[in-house]
Amino acid sequence: IQHDSSERTFREAVERKYSMKAIKQTAKAKKTLEGKIVSAKNPKTVIVAVTHLVKHPLYQKAIKRTHRFAAHVETLVLAVGDRVHIAETKPISKTKHFIVTEKL
Repeated sequence: IQHDSSERTFREAVERKYSMKAIKQTAKAKKTLEGKIVSAKNPKTVIVAVTHLVKHPLYQKAIKRTHRFAAHVETLVLAVGDRVHIAETKPISKTKHFIVTEKL
């Protein structure tokens, strides 16, 4: 029987009796998104707008939806309009749950 690596790490976590928090972290993948910086006014924080398309339930037309995420940035020099990749992380503050991983 061959096992997927995420299943193996989950099983190892259960066998070693880790805390439930550690088990959930090994079982869940991190979300990564691509977006455009719309605000860079705060130190170490940028606002990234992520746009995706959804279909209208009745008319089946594609509609643009935009979600704004506050992301933490340490060393990168970023300006409004830059395209970036952001990754989900543990909460850094009340609204920051993402970090900027790279500038595109």
